[in-house]
Amino acid sequence: MATFRFDLSGNAVEQLDKLIAATSNTQPILDGMGRVLTNFIRLGFKTSRSPWGEPWQPLKYRQGQPLRDTGRFQASITHIVQSETVEIGTNIQKYPPIHQFGGVITPKVAKSLRFVVGGQVVFAKSVTIPSRPWLPITAGGMVSLPAAWEQAVINDVRAKLEQLL
Repeated sequence: MATFRFDLSGNAVEQLDKLIAATSNTQPILDGMGRVLTNFIRLGFKTSRSPWGEPWQPLKYRQGQPLRDTGRFQASITHIVQSETVEIGTNIQKYPPIHQFGGVITPKVAKSLRFVVGGQVVFAKSVTIPSRPWLPITAGGMVSLPAAWEQAVINDVRAKLEQLL
């Protein structure tokens, strides 16, 4: 666990007053955390790897990288600071969960799914999407920051606090 060192010699009261004033507005610190984590997630898209460094399963039916067909999904990754929290994610609602956790897609109304692969129309009763985790969330739904991500967040917070002192 990383620690933040605080020098209580000399002008300790002045330093404490600065630290209290600086941390009363957590928006810049949370915004920095959001930027750091968002950059790591986007890097995962570029390298086709989970937050823990595991390669995503390769594509079967088209060329290119998984989850980067149009770039819309990757570009949608952002963060929002609200009150005392930072939320990281996407405004796309339909397909990010199936990519994060994997699953089987079946038709809701029709007898089969219809899609185009290499210019050919293909019909299927179901399609299995492999898990390609892009958020640091485990299959059980727990946040699990990789050590490098955690250290980068700590370094960013430390740098902001040191600037304020």
